[in-house]
Amino acid sequence: MKLWKYLLPLIGICLLIASFFVQQKTRSFLATANKTNGVVIDLARTHSSHGTTYAPVVRFTSEDGTKIQFTSSAGSNPPSYSKGQKVDVFYNQTNPYDAKINSFMSLWGLSSIIGGIGALFLFVSAGINIATTIRKRADEYLQRNGMPIQTDFQCVSLNTSLKVNGRSPFRIFTQWNDVNTSEVHVFHSKNIWYDPTQYIDQKQITVFVDRKNLKKYFMDVSFLPKLAE
Repeated sequence: MKLWKYLLPLIGICLLIASFFVQQKTRSFLATANKTNGVVIDLARTHSSHGTTYAPVVRFTSEDGTKIQFTSSAGSNPPSYSKGQKVDVFYNQTNPYDAKINSFMSLWGLSSIIGGIGALFLFVSAGINIATTIRKRADEYLQRNGMPIQTDFQCVSLNTSLKVNGRSPFRIFTQWNDVNTSEVHVFHSKNIWYDPTQYIDQKQITVFVDRKNLKKYFMDVSFLPKLAE
């Protein structure tokens, strides 16, 4: 979990850097490329687990009269082009086979996809960090200002709703009877990534609750040993 906290933003930054270099490569290509007219002569099919995509096969004549044929790197389903359709083409003066259709996806699609994925990684990372900070501050607030109550230890249970590398964390469950309302409240600890059962030698565990809302609480498990890094 801690590894992903640092790995996600690192991946995001690397992808954004890669997107920038791909954009720069395209800009350099356009700065020296010749522009001409071409025609779609066929649609090349590519099959994958996600389905079939169709990439236009384009033919054009270079400045020296050479007939050039290339397949666009940008495919789609349904096809974005049809046979016989005329298109604008950019091509490298020294290597006419290095050519691209004058369209957003052909020129900027790859850099946009890489940049979008990078931005998504950064967004998810920021969301995780913000959520973690909010929870930490809420717990600190309850420890300072919450009402401490002594709850009765009940059990230790696996939190099977969460799995990391095939493992689920443990949670301590306690309960408390509110004599003023005759209601029984059940509390559980934060996730603990080892079995704490053998370290619980007390019948009561302190829980700090919000006086106005008992659903907001923090269970004090500071008596447990810390998990080694």
